Amino acid sequence: MATLTIGGSVQEPGAGDYLEKDSVLRTKALPLPISLEFTDHLVASLEELTRVAMPDRYEQERGRLLDTMIDAHKLLADVKTAVYGDTEMVLGITRFMGELA
Repeated sequence: MATLTIGGSVQEPGAGDYLEKDSVLRTKALPLPISLEFTDHLVASLEELTRVAMPDRYEQERGRLLDTMIDAHKLLADVKTAVYGDTEMVLGITRFMGELA
């Protein structure tokens, strides 16, 4: 059906681009699913490709994560941090940190 390149949203061209050239498969580059937003992108892409909804247990886990993030906000709202590393990892970690703030 398609190729999902996980962690290939920054690099051009990625592995999926090479596969797309050699076959009829379309490719979609997604960031690493570290933050809530980026994980939602992955889940939405999987649901779109397979035309199957994620099981309810994953939605329940997402709700528990949101509750935890709300609780952590009180402790982390004014914390200053620095992130260094691989571009894809830094993108995901800083997005997640922003969601916690």
